[in-house]
Amino acid sequence: ITYYILQFQNSFISSLIITLPLLAVILITEKIFKRKMLGGGDIKLIFMLSLFFTLDASLTALFIACVLGLFMSLASRDLSRPIPFGPALISGWMIAAVM
Repeated sequence: ITYYILQFQNSFISSLIITLPLLAVILITEKIFKRKMLGGGDIKLIFMLSLFFTLDASLTALFIACVLGLFMSLASRDLSRPIPFGPALISGWMIAAVM
């Protein structure tokens, strides 16, 4: 049982390592540009997905999700509408899971 507690502790810390700087960047950019940058659900999704992966796998998945989100935004015709980032996050973590 000690192994599982240590495993959860490591996962929780790696999730915080990923989400807290990301949250800080988002809050700062929202103050600068005075508009919503990323929904609160996306941060929670990143935190929850990071609980199930190691730190390096989570960073890889986040990078893949950002690239997919970039392609989704470039393919969008209406740039005045916000683009959902959740599908890119899920896809990035699924790709990282099979790598």
